[in-house]
Amino acid sequence: MDIDLSQYMGMYIDGSKENLDLMDKMLLNLEQEPANASVVGEIFRAAHTLKGMSATMGFEKVAHLTHEMENILDKLRNKTMTANPEIVDALFETFDVLRVLVNDSISSTDSNVDMGKVVSRLQELASPSKPQESRGASTPSGAGKVIESKAVSPEKSIEKLDFPLNEYEIQVLQEAKKQSLNVNLLAVTLVPDCLLKAPRAFMVVRNLEELGCDVIKSIPDTKDLEAEKFDLSFRMILVSSAKMEDIKQAIEQISEIESVEVTALNLEGQKPTEFQAAKSAKPTQSSQSYQPAASPASQNVSRPQPPTPQHPEASPTPQSKPFQAPVSQPSAGPVVASAGLDKKPVPAEKRSGQTVRVDMRRLDELMNLVGELVINRTRLADIGAAHRLKDLNEALTRISQISLSLQNVVMQVRMVPIEQVFDRFPRMVRDLSKKLNKKIDLLLEGKETEMDRTVIDEIGDPMVHLIRNSIDHGIESPQERVAKGKSDTGTITLTARHEGNHVIIEVRDDGKGIDPKIIGPSAVKKGIFTQEQIDRMSPEEIIKIIFLPGFSTAQVVSDISGRGVGMDAVKTKLDELGGQLDIESKVGEGSRVFIKLPLTLAILQALMVKLGNETFAIPLGSVQETMDITPADINIVQHQEVTLLRGEVLPIIRLRNLLDVPKLADEKEKEEISVVVCSSGEKRAGFIVEELLGQQEIVIKSLGNLLNGLPGLMGATMRGDGSIALILDIPAFLQTRWQN
Repeated sequence: MDIDLSQYMGMYIDGSKENLDLMDKMLLNLEQEPANASVVGEIFRAAHTLKGMSATMGFEKVAHLTHEMENILDKLRNKTMTANPEIVDALFETFDVLRVLVNDSISSTDSNVDMGKVVSRLQELASPSKPQESRGASTPSGAGKVIESKAVSPEKSIEKLDFPLNEYEIQVLQEAKKQSLNVNLLAVTLVPDCLLKAPRAFMVVRNLEELGCDVIKSIPDTKDLEAEKFDLSFRMILVSSAKMEDIKQAIEQISEIESVEVTALNLEGQKPTEFQAAKSAKPTQSSQSYQPAASPASQNVSRPQPPTPQHPEASPTPQSKPFQAPVSQPSAGPVVASAGLDKKPVPAEKRSGQTVRVDMRRLDELMNLVGELVINRTRLADIGAAHRLKDLNEALTRISQISLSLQNVVMQVRMVPIEQVFDRFPRMVRDLSKKLNKKIDLLLEGKETEMDRTVIDEIGDPMVHLIRNSIDHGIESPQERVAKGKSDTGTITLTARHEGNHVIIEVRDDGKGIDPKIIGPSAVKKGIFTQEQIDRMSPEEIIKIIFLPGFSTAQVVSDISGRGVGMDAVKTKLDELGGQLDIESKVGEGSRVFIKLPLTLAILQALMVKLGNETFAIPLGSVQETMDITPADINIVQHQEVTLLRGEVLPIIRLRNLLDVPKLADEKEKEEISVVVCSSGEKRAGFIVEELLGQQEIVIKSLGNLLNGLPGLMGATMRGDGSIALILDIPAFLQTRWQN
């Protein structure tokens, strides 16, 4: 059986990451519930599956380390060892090395991680108990669950097989019986969620070969096994001197095997003529050493040979004399050619894969095409409106419905739960709290909230900074908390929820809060503000100084904080994502940081406005309402134009002056002025525009390297008539005004 393992690298990457993430999560649960057998079982299953996948791909270091890890987990599962803090720490250390080794295997690099130290520690922890049993005895297969261990079946007559054998195959089996060899039927069933079916079949053949078994027939044939054109089970007729129990044990040692059944075949009373397909194919009676086509060693082809590490996935190779069989055979190809069974289409409900993994670049390309469709749909709508083409407008109505449905489907495909980001933090909180000698509980809420994959990929680092800040600066030591009348254990809560076309992420802690009386003097000392400026600021404004570049209240620079880049990095990244950041804090009670992010960075709803000959887009996420006022409604307070909105003072910003858009020669002062009321966090202002063009769905395009990063602009979009409209970054305008 010849197989190119490189084609399964993508599946290995996805499968290994899933199992590593599961192990990480379950190890944290084990630390909280040391006696929970189900948690140990989950870790064991993940480790065992990872070991099997790594052994299949030839990644010996990963397979060896997971085997050593399994020895500890097996003792925990069998209650011969308890999950004390020392053992849990050792498992965490092993997991960290394991993740590095997996990444090295994927990237074909070598981090020179000291695996020997970790292995020695695991062996020392396992040594107080009785020595490990023979290889594989302590490692049940089937990814951690006991394999369905059917008793070795009694003899089965060859007449009762549900698949035919041709004349030559019968003759080979009869010759094997004459040489006192065993003829067996092997039936193997994989677990339902097996990721690498073809490599599992390859390992079955490899282990059979090591036992000295010759595969006479495979159902389905080897080509179908290599191409994974089978459901979850396959059968093979074997000739060997090995015992059925040895064959069964050799296959059970492979991970992700659900069941193994070995049956002796009875050939007595059978004549080759009863099974011959064509008398012209009748072979001669000469004989020679038989080399089955199903055995990898029997084929002179170049293929990658996975190493056979010293772990339960390998099996010993007993010495056996070569099997002498008739040399002549039908000219139709190898002996192991499938008889054509198991070729029926697999019912949809029985297919193992119900999902498809797609490269993100393909999804990005699909989103770009949808964006072009949206642009041209708008163009057609403008043409239909300008020329009053009734038929075109009717067709456009249907096209709009279809394109909107297509857009929604593409958006849903790109949506992934924020759980992928949240699941990174329990381990980080655990490690940092131990390092700082603090007791901290992390609560995760709304993990099922979905966002666009591009946004998910970008928010991980900002979230890390916020949580590290809460751990280091927010949560007090157990002694401080008890002295204040609090529980000795602090709590950090991560919450995610949908709010319109945005996702709100909240990081909340019950620590000491942010004291403006500490922030203000520190900002003055660092030269960021003068004392006069600080005196004019409200406590809420002073608190937000922590998001400015270079600001930190830490007295000592450590590997956790103190360099003044953490919160600034959060603000910078959120600005790039078109997000908004806000913070609330009460001294002695804790802090709350709010992050508002768009669901997607590709397509959004915008209000189109006009200034002179130029058209601009204002994202609807920043728009509260629109209104019309007269010049008499505008007053000046402290050099700032303002107006009243339902009894509240609203600052007015003339967008034309802000963007330096020239006036038209024939432009006259209007009696009614259009104002777009926008907000960002607690800041709010009214932007004066010349004309409101209406709401429109726009596709965000980058401004390119030359114009990228201009303050107040978040990109551009193409309009239906082919012109370009700049997309305004309202939060940046309001933030600039606040700083000035």
